[in-house]
Amino acid sequence: MPGIGGVVMGRRNSKRKEEKQQQQQLQQQAQQQQQQKQQAASQAPSSSSTSPNKGDAAVSNNNNSDSNRRKATPEEAALTAKNYRLAKELSELRVRHREECKTVTKLTMENVRY
Repeated sequence: MPGIGGVVMGRRNSKRKEEKQQQQQLQQQAQQQQQQKQQAASQAPSSSSTSPNKGDAAVSNNNNSDSNRRKATPEEAALTAKNYRLAKELSELRVRHREECKTVTKLTMENVRY
């Protein structure tokens, strides 16, 4: 029976790897979109500005400091809060599922013995 458990664990690990890869891809896409937005925002004021000081300020916006970061819109704030809530819930469900799988495996092994 240990071979079967090994296969199950291998499947779980491969699923976790796939989930991790998908999360990384989503994060990379989000970062790329954010960078594109920042580039577009920094290019728009500098191309329409007539004074060099405004152009310099647009270039300094790319340093990602909190003082230069724009405020989130109410919709973005709500979506961010919802995203955190759903991520936390997903994490809790994964932990619960893992514990239930352990319990099922334990009970199955006990039934095989008797």
